Order: sequence, then structure tokens, then C-alpha cells
Amino acid sequence: MISTYNLGIFSEYAAILLLKLKGYTILKRRHRNYLGEVDIIAKKGRLIVFLEVKTVKEKNKDFPVVSNRQINRIKRASMLYLHHSYYYNYDIRFDLITVSNLIVIKQYKNIF
Repeated sequence: MISTYNLGIFSEYAAILLLKLKGYTILKRRHRNYLGEVDIIAKKGRLIVFLEVKTVKEKNKDFPVVSNRQINRIKRASMLYLHHSYYYNYDIRFDLITVSNLIVIKQYKNIF
């Protein structure tokens, strides 16, 4: 049986593969600062995308919920990243990627 931690790592790598196939450049993975964490930071053209990756274990489970607290942490960590980077004047977007059954990967754009 695969651990929850390893399942999450696998889901992040699956999400990265999907993003690369869609033409994104991966800037950071598991970016942490004192304000929070962002699973993946990607770039496409003049757009920076901050992504949360969720593993959905049950096939028919509804859309996974990202709590308001988690959304706030992701946004604060993202803003600090932009403040200290070359990309401060790029357009930004917050997406969610779900991975279910280890093969079904979906990207939800502008989720929060």
C-alpha cells in the first residue's frame, strides 16, 4: 500500500508532466516561505500560475475542497514570491489540479 505522502508526491509529478505537455515551464515545486506553501509555480508566456495539487482517492468524489485558510496561505506565499522575483509584473492565476486513480488528471483554472 502506498503512503499518503508518497501518493501526494506522485500526484505532484503527474501534475508537472501535464503542465509540461501543455507548454508550461516549471519555476518552482513545493515552494515554501514563512507565509505558506505553493505546490507548483509555473510560467507560460507572461502568465505565472500558482497551483495547488490534490489527490482524489475515490473515483466519483465531488470536487475537492480547498479551505479558505489554505487559499489565504497560498495567496500570501504567492505574493511574497512575486515580490522577490523577476515576475512581479506578470499576470497571475491560481489553479487547482486533481489527480485521481493515479491516471486521471484535471486542471481547474482560476479556481480562487
